[in-house]
Amino acid sequence: MIIIPYFLGVDVGTSYVKTVLLENDAVVTHLIDKIEGNPGIAGKNAIKKTAEIAGLKEKKIRKNMAGTGIGIQKCPFIKHQYPDMVSVTKGTVTQVPSARTIIDVGALSIKAISLADGSGKIKDYSVNDRCAGGSGMFLELISKALEMSLEDISKKPLEINEIHHITSQCSIFAESEVIYLKNEGYDKVKIAGGVNDSIAGRTLSIVRKLDLNPDIVITGGMANNEHFVKCLSNRLGIKLTRVERPEYVGAHGAALLARDRLNGGK
Repeated sequence: MIIIPYFLGVDVGTSYVKTVLLENDAVVTHLIDKIEGNPGIAGKNAIKKTAEIAGLKEKKIRKNMAGTGIGIQKCPFIKHQYPDMVSVTKGTVTQVPSARTIIDVGALSIKAISLADGSGKIKDYSVNDRCAGGSGMFLELISKALEMSLEDISKKPLEINEIHHITSQCSIFAESEVIYLKNEGYDKVKIAGGVNDSIAGRTLSIVRKLDLNPDIVITGGMANNEHFVKCLSNRLGIKLTRVERPEYVGAHGAALLARDRLNGGK
């Protein structure tokens, strides 16, 4: 009887829980679920759903499981837990071995990670002060205020040449500024473009604390925002590499760490 090893990574973030299920090195399935209330319950539900999608018994995918993310401590049933910087790095360098700098922008956090040449080990890092003014959570607030989908905020500013710059750095004041501009009749797409550029500026302030070495890879949910990535790339003066399914990179890294653990790695 051949026993197929499965490895599950669970990333419990601020707003979402993500899972990635591997069969050896191959991705079997992945899932993203909104956290409503208790992160621990959200984590359990996500694991159950992942098993159902894969057509496997939950017990089977729980056998080799690892967790990560800001909310992972609310999931004591996940025995092996890793700092999100470690899992993000693991998931990134697996896809982009040439990565030397990682910029990870999620719902609440912005992280910049500098890697040692060729080793994939963390050399230095910088993180934000948890202000939502420079993150995906802020963009969700703006999406509601402008009555635009996140996809439109990502794509439509690419079609214009001018944006309306947002001056406020605090998320509360910036949201008020956006609402004021909308009510005054300013073009919503230009406002959205300004918001993306504002988040890029906030991200840049974190990234500049490190020595930047290419290849620079962008991960996290905000990496799906094409205009934000363009704004950040322009501010840095260098092209950014985007990993496949950037919002899952932490969960993918956790699954790989679970695999390494079974194979005798750390």
